[in-house]
Amino acid sequence: MFTIGPFSRLAGVSAKVLRSYDRVGLFRPVWTDPSSGYRYYSPAQLPDVRRILALRDMGMGLAEIGALVEGGVDFRMALDRRRVQLEHERREIERRLATLDIRVEMSSDGQIHPDVVLRPVPAEAVALLRLDTTADPDVGRAFYELEALVRDQGRRAHRPPVHCFTRTATSRSSFRSRTRSGRTSESRPAGSPPAGLQRSSSEVHTTA
Repeated sequence: MFTIGPFSRLAGVSAKVLRSYDRVGLFRPVWTDPSSGYRYYSPAQLPDVRRILALRDMGMGLAEIGALVEGGVDFRMALDRRRVQLEHERREIERRLATLDIRVEMSSDGQIHPDVVLRPVPAEAVALLRLDTTADPDVGRAFYELEALVRDQGRRAHRPPVHCFTRTATSRSSFRSRTRSGRTSESRPAGSPPAGLQRSSSEVHTTA
């Protein structure tokens, strides 16, 4: 048998952690000297303590690990549940990293910009109008064409439209409906320039 110091080194855990596991009843020594209070452990206990440490490394709580050790919880179900939790945490970390990247990029010019908040939104149809601003800088007229396109498609949403401008390399007007499966349907009004026409242009977006 080993005292707590040598056993902790074999197990790869501190003596403090072993004492805390003993206090909560998660992992107890095989014998405790009643006169000195020294804890004694057996080499046969190493697999048990290493299993506990592995579960702790996955982020499981002591109470759940205790239920697993006692056999009161299905081991596979517990692992699947923890996987779902870790996937959720990963998505949240990715969202925060994306927000951080945007803030870093926006602050590179030394100016003050509004705060950025990323949040998921349901899939929705978006109408796009691409126009050549070098030939006709009147962007306002583009909105009328875009509104007519949305009206003809019968896709007007029950809320005010939202517009944004971006730069693009093609010139055409279209109506795209993006579904949850990721598919995109598109229609172009008659007389619009063919897709893929390369020229300097701006793109007007509006939520239908």
